[in-house]
Amino acid sequence: MGTVSASARNITSTTADAPTTKKYPLFFVTNRLASESKQGELKFRGKRSDALVYGEYLRTGSDDDIEQAKMVKFENEQQFLDAVKATGRSAAVFVHGYRKSFDGSMDFGLSMAKHLDAPLVVFAWPSKNNYCAYMTDECTAEWSAQPLSKVLGDLGDTIGYENIAIVSHSLGARMVQWSLKDLYAERHPQQPFAAALFFSPDVDRDTFLQDAKFLNKACSTCRVYLDKHDTRIWISKVLHGSPRIGSESKDAAQTELSQVFQFDTSLPSHHIPFSLVAQSVHRIAAGQIINQTQQ
Repeated sequence: MGTVSASARNITSTTADAPTTKKYPLFFVTNRLASESKQGELKFRGKRSDALVYGEYLRTGSDDDIEQAKMVKFENEQQFLDAVKATGRSAAVFVHGYRKSFDGSMDFGLSMAKHLDAPLVVFAWPSKNNYCAYMTDECTAEWSAQPLSKVLGDLGDTIGYENIAIVSHSLGARMVQWSLKDLYAERHPQQPFAAALFFSPDVDRDTFLQDAKFLNKACSTCRVYLDKHDTRIWISKVLHGSPRIGSESKDAAQTELSQVFQFDTSLPSHHIPFSLVAQSVHRIAAGQIINQTQQ
């Protein structure tokens, strides 16, 4: 692919209530099945693929729409890793939730990237983009945890685990939980990730609590963002028959959970405020967020 600038671009400690004026790379990795249109355009479907595809969206001028950005596919994983490394020593990885098309996940990533003073890597797993496909997406999310583990491990080995903040939304939080366990069982990294930020996590609360000690070792900062009255998380609780971490209760398990993780209950329903993501990532880079267990 074309030349990628090798100038240093590190996450700064400035907050970002508005989109940043700088444009940092928006990368993607996907395990969606790829096909070409009659016009030769690469399309990613809502079906699984054993092969990972790596790429980047190139933005020029004032392009704020993913439709106006140019997608470039890397020839191999090494090109992708070299391109990420060339941007600087810090990066964020975003894992979306259920009911997302490839274009939808990248549009979501672009909106997030506009607020970040850092490159962003979107892991675009093959969600069905259908309200009725929740159970199907759950199975695909579990299947996608190992490929995500590989991506996180390869990025960590390339730019340093301590330079990566992992951001997840809804069902994507479960994928991060699974993939971290796979990664540390196989590679045994010597350094923890900079952070794992869970937004509206659709995760079984008691399972998350069982993994609390491990997660705090795997990531220097673990922080949960939620809305106490999130309707979608409440529906998930009813479907699964057990409390979700993305909702709040007043029992002993919830109290214990709040003692080992930081909680922010200011989310507007099930949505992610992109400026909040940027502020959290920037504060982590500046050492302003510390796990409660370390205080």
